[in-house]
Amino acid sequence: MADKFLDQIKEDLQTIKNIWIDNDKKLENDWYAFNYWILNYLYHIDIEDIPEYITEYNDKGIDCFVHFEDTKELYIIQNCYYGEQSNLKRERIADFLVSPLSSLSNNTYARSKILQRIFNDLKDDKEYTVYLYC
Repeated sequence: MADKFLDQIKEDLQTIKNIWIDNDKKLENDWYAFNYWILNYLYHIDIEDIPEYITEYNDKGIDCFVHFEDTKELYIIQNCYYGEQSNLKRERIADFLVSPLSSLSNNTYARSKILQRIFNDLKDDKEYTVYLYC
């Protein structure tokens, strides 16, 4: 069952790459393309809008994010596209639980001005929920 799921993700990634590689050359890398998969298949972000949600590279532990203003939810996402022989290290998870919120709270998150602005606008709103997803 797990193999079928992984095979489906690989197939989906290849489809994304085939269609969108001309718009985003970074899609040559599976780990980057996985951001597209996450945002489109799990959060239903329109694929043409996805690049503004990706913060990959010098990202303080945030690979991408999703903001749903109507439901007052912000998802900060660290995804890990690994091969079968890869292990997810404890340190990576520990860093993810600290670095993103620390950087955003200190107003020093330079990778995405959009994300920093969203966080600044919502941080004092008690109705908002910020999710950290890995």
